[in-house]
Amino acid sequence: MRVESRQRGIVTPSGCGISSTRRDATYTQLSSEVGVPGLLFYLGALWYSLRISFSTYRRLRREPDRTREANIAYAVFLTLFVFAVAAPFASLAYHFFFPVFAGLAVGLEYSTRQFQSAPSAERAQTGLGVSTLRPGARRER
Repeated sequence: MRVESRQRGIVTPSGCGISSTRRDATYTQLSSEVGVPGLLFYLGALWYSLRISFSTYRRLRREPDRTREANIAYAVFLTLFVFAVAAPFASLAYHFFFPVFAGLAVGLEYSTRQFQSAPSAERAQTGLGVSTLRPGARRER
């Protein structure tokens, strides 16, 4: 007698469904599918992204006219940190989250380094690097 399983997947003669979706944790999934070298590469990329986003934040927070960029760098760092903490509990290995935020971290570092080397007259002309008004401050006309 064949019993149909309610789960999506392959139905065996005993009625047990084998689901086609992975439910392993990210690091376990990576180590089992691409091996230890792949896992080390993934962790290295994650570490580099965390380090570069935090160092960008630390560098930019010292400059008073770069608070907007510093806040963006801090938000990218926190996002990557939460991803690293959530990865052992969720199957996020092949989703787009990590590559997008790692790319944001590297792009932000690159753009702020390029912008930092630009002369201050060019900064003022582009409108970037101008500090935003604090809450309660008034704009002078």
